[in-house]
Amino acid sequence: GQTGAINVLENSRFVPVQPNVPASVAWASRGLPRMAIEDHLGEWWVPTAAGLYRFPVVNRVRQLAHVRPRAVYTTRNGLTGDRVYHAFEDSRGDIWLATNPSRQDVVTQWRRKTGSFHRYSTADGLRTATDVHFAAVGAFAEDAAGNVWIGFSGGGLARFAAGVFTFFTAA
Repeated sequence: GQTGAINVLENSRFVPVQPNVPASVAWASRGLPRMAIEDHLGEWWVPTAAGLYRFPVVNRVRQLAHVRPRAVYTTRNGLTGDRVYHAFEDSRGDIWLATNPSRQDVVTQWRRKTGSFHRYSTADGLRTATDVHFAAVGAFAEDAAGNVWIGFSGGGLARFAAGVFTFFTAA
């Protein structure tokens, strides 16, 4: 959410849980919505204004306030930008990330098989971050066939299928 907290439904009300990140990171991460996820193994991926925090499995979400992150990923590790907004896990267990894109690198994918990041850029067929329709990722989804759909804040839509991006825009 916009406070940097993960809101957990407990006893018919939402309770904010601030993951264990430095206070300066928590403060810098306020203001814009961020989408943290719990992956299929139970690990937590928390986007912040200073990279992606990966937390180990916890029994209760509230434990994220005290447990140390397993890793903190930034552009030094392969992200397209340090300001991370959304995380999405596909059916293969790969994590897709929306960051503040550079001019050419638009989307980052963490590949579970290799434990490494892959940047998708104009070299992979993505539109440039300067194209108003494809400026920044706003959402991810996956269809029944395993294709990843990427919604861009400028109104563009891309489908990633068999390693190829296909683009759609409003007429």
